[in-house]
Amino acid sequence: MRKLLCFAIIVTVLCLGVVHAEEGHKIYYFTDASIADAINNSELTKNASAQVADETLRITLTKGAEDPHFMLPVEGMNAVGGEDNILAICVKTTFRTFEYDYAYATFVTEEGEGVVTANSYAVTERWQVIYFRLGSNENYKGNLKSIRIDPFENAPDTEDDLLYQIKWFGFFKDINSANEFAKDYLKEINPTMAPGETEVPHKTSTPPPGSYEDNSIWGFVWTIVAMLAATVVITYFLEKMRKKEMEKSKTKKKMR
Repeated sequence: MRKLLCFAIIVTVLCLGVVHAEEGHKIYYFTDASIADAINNSELTKNASAQVADETLRITLTKGAEDPHFMLPVEGMNAVGGEDNILAICVKTTFRTFEYDYAYATFVTEEGEGVVTANSYAVTERWQVIYFRLGSNENYKGNLKSIRIDPFENAPDTEDDLLYQIKWFGFFKDINSANEFAKDYLKEINPTMAPGETEVPHKTSTPPPGSYEDNSIWGFVWTIVAMLAATVVITYFLEKMRKKEMEKSKTKKKMR
């Protein structure tokens, strides 16, 4: 019963939402807030909650949770394996555990199922587009029924990084058409950077109080230790040279 209800909600919301189908691509924009209910009620959503505001899907991950994931509303988009080979998602996230972090997409079609990964996230706080090469998986055949997105292996431990935002997602025939669409869109949505301005660096956790002070103290201590060690070594060699000179002088006097 629950599955039938979720299916009915998804289909209804997709009819209300905006799906742009043009030659070479099909784009879904989050224009109706009720799609969040379908995502939250789906069995493909766990350790994440959805909300739609300002035509943006806002996924709030459960702090520190393992394996967070959520459903994408692909029912009704008529994506087909062999034709709609690239899944592109326009996202914004500030969370990064490693530079090579990437998302997983688990798909189910009428003929099979499989998993593909996206390219790694860019270290930026601006909108970016990640790509899933669905066509690279041999099981991607027939009509697409569902897609589950795993944005990270584990959810962030910090409150500031829990929000994962999606502006749109779409299906493209190939990576070139996906890149062209994304490039034009990102130019419009991202603010133009001033000359010489660079990307905002990813925020790292603030060291606990006293950590800078502790580091400076230990640095001073090790500097003193190194200086003392160097002094001992130099003194040792100077003393050795002095003894050799004294022995030479004694030898010369005896010879006279």
